[in-house]
Amino acid sequence: DIENDRFSDITELSINMEQTEIISSVKNSVDREINTLESELALDKSYSGGSPAAKEIFDKKEDKIKELKDKSSELMSDIAEKIDSTNEKIKEDVEKIDKKARETENSLDIVEDMDTK
Repeated sequence: DIENDRFSDITELSINMEQTEIISSVKNSVDREINTLESELALDKSYSGGSPAAKEIFDKKEDKIKELKDKSSELMSDIAEKIDSTNEKIKEDVEKIDKKARETENSLDIVEDMDTK
């Protein structure tokens, strides 16, 4: 039973870490796209003559950048939640291990007391 609990806990922690890595990878990709679009926008603005067509393109890129920044923030929140969840699980596991160690120590003390009598 204890071994199954440990295996389950380790599996859950592993899954959480894998999910965190995947989310982080997606966030990095979104952030790279933001940087690319911001660079493109800066270049476009420096070379454009301020025509209405150019303004429309700028507005679309700015909207896309805002959308991606919102997505990046969401992903960062997801990462923080996963890390918090993982840390909480680790804390619970350590508490379980400490409790089990104290129980085992108490059992050994009882056996020692019985042997010395």
